[in-house]
Amino acid sequence: MKRILIFVALSTVLSALPYNTGVQGDDWPQWQGPNRDGIWHEQGIIEHIPENGLPILWRVPLGGGYSGPAVTGERLYVADYIKMEGALENNPNNRSLLSGTERVLCF
Repeated sequence: MKRILIFVALSTVLSALPYNTGVQGDDWPQWQGPNRDGIWHEQGIIEHIPENGLPILWRVPLGGGYSGPAVTGERLYVADYIKMEGALENNPNNRSLLSGTERVLCF
Protein backbone atom coordinates (compact mmCIF):
# COMPACT_ATOMS: atom_id res chain seq x y z
CA MET A 1 0.00 0.00 0.00
CA LYS A 2 2.83 2.38 0.91
CA ARG A 3 4.54 1.82 -2.45
CA ILE A 4 1.30 2.65 -4.25
CA LEU A 5 0.91 5.91 -2.29
CA ILE A 6 4.52 6.87 -2.99
CA PHE A 7 4.07 6.07 -6.69
CA VAL A 8 0.85 8.13 -6.89
CA ALA A 9 2.44 11.09 -5.08
CA LEU A 10 5.56 11.06 -7.24
CA SER A 11 3.52 10.53 -10.42
CA THR A 12 1.45 13.59 -9.57
CA VAL A 13 4.55 15.70 -8.97
CA LEU A 14 6.34 14.36 -12.03
CA SER A 15 3.31 14.75 -14.30
CA ALA A 16 3.08 18.45 -13.42
CA LEU A 17 6.74 19.17 -14.26
CA PRO A 18 6.27 19.49 -18.05
CA TYR A 19 3.83 22.37 -17.50
CA ASN A 20 6.72 24.50 -16.25
CA THR A 21 9.04 23.99 -19.23
CA GLY A 22 8.60 27.59 -20.46
CA VAL A 23 8.55 29.19 -17.02
CA GLN A 24 11.42 29.75 -14.62
CA GLY A 25 10.53 28.35 -11.21
CA ASP A 26 12.13 28.32 -7.80
CA ASP A 27 14.52 25.49 -7.05
CA TRP A 28 13.41 23.01 -4.40
CA PRO A 29 16.85 21.59 -3.55
CA GLN A 30 16.18 20.14 -0.10
CA TRP A 31 13.52 19.03 2.37
CA GLN A 32 10.81 21.71 2.79
CA GLY A 33 12.29 23.90 0.03
CA PRO A 34 15.20 26.32 -0.23
CA ASN A 35 14.61 27.86 3.22
CA ARG A 36 13.35 24.63 4.84
CA ASP A 37 10.12 26.41 5.73
CA GLY A 38 7.76 24.55 3.35
CA ILE A 39 6.65 27.82 1.70
CA TRP A 40 6.20 27.84 -2.07
CA HIS A 41 6.71 31.29 -3.62
CA GLU A 42 5.53 30.44 -7.14
CA GLN A 43 2.74 32.42 -8.79
CA GLY A 44 -0.14 31.10 -10.91
CA ILE A 45 -0.30 27.65 -9.28
CA ILE A 46 -3.71 25.95 -9.31
CA GLU A 47 -5.52 25.84 -5.97
CA HIS A 48 -7.25 22.48 -6.48
CA ILE A 49 -6.62 19.47 -8.69
CA PRO A 50 -9.55 19.01 -11.13
CA GLU A 51 -11.98 16.16 -10.38
CA ASN A 52 -10.85 14.25 -13.47
CA GLY A 53 -7.20 14.66 -12.41
CA LEU A 54 -4.21 16.03 -14.25
CA PRO A 55 -3.07 14.54 -17.55
CA ILE A 56 -0.05 12.25 -17.18
CA LEU A 57 2.59 13.46 -19.61
CA TRP A 58 5.59 11.60 -18.26
CA ARG A 59 6.04 8.55 -16.05
CA VAL A 60 8.97 6.60 -14.61
CA PRO A 61 8.87 3.51 -12.37
CA LEU A 62 10.26 4.11 -8.87
CA GLY A 63 10.76 1.94 -5.83
CA GLY A 64 9.80 2.90 -2.29
CA GLY A 65 11.84 5.25 -0.15
CA TYR A 66 11.95 7.83 2.61
CA SER A 67 12.92 10.95 0.65
CA GLY A 68 11.10 13.49 -1.46
CA PRO A 69 12.09 14.85 -4.85
CA ALA A 70 14.61 17.69 -5.11
CA VAL A 71 14.56 20.15 -8.02
CA THR A 72 17.47 22.36 -9.04
CA GLY A 73 17.84 24.08 -12.38
CA GLU A 74 16.16 21.83 -14.92
CA ARG A 75 16.99 18.63 -13.03
CA LEU A 76 14.86 16.44 -10.79
CA TYR A 77 16.58 14.16 -8.26
CA VAL A 78 14.78 11.39 -6.44
CA ALA A 79 16.02 8.48 -4.30
CA ASP A 80 14.38 5.07 -4.16
CA TYR A 81 15.01 1.54 -2.88
CA ILE A 82 14.72 -1.63 -4.94
CA LYS A 83 14.02 -4.53 -2.55
CA MET A 84 15.60 -7.91 -3.31
CA GLU A 85 14.30 -9.76 -0.24
CA GLY A 86 12.81 -9.11 3.19
CA ALA A 87 9.54 -7.60 4.35
CA LEU A 88 8.89 -3.92 3.65
CA GLU A 89 7.56 -2.02 6.66
CA ASN A 90 7.01 1.65 7.35
CA ASN A 91 9.88 1.64 9.83
CA PRO A 92 13.26 3.09 8.80
CA ASN A 93 14.91 1.44 11.84
CA ASN A 94 14.33 -2.02 10.32
CA ARG A 95 16.07 -1.31 7.00
CA SER A 96 19.00 -3.53 8.04
CA LEU A 97 16.65 -6.52 7.70
CA LEU A 98 16.19 -5.81 3.98
CA SER A 99 18.35 -6.79 1.04
CA GLY A 100 18.30 -4.44 -1.93
CA THR A 101 19.74 -1.43 -3.70
CA GLU A 102 19.34 2.26 -2.94
CA ARG A 103 19.47 4.57 -5.96
CA VAL A 104 19.58 8.29 -6.69
CA LEU A 105 17.94 9.03 -10.04
CA CYS A 106 18.31 12.24 -12.04
CA PHE A 107 15.87 13.36 -14.75
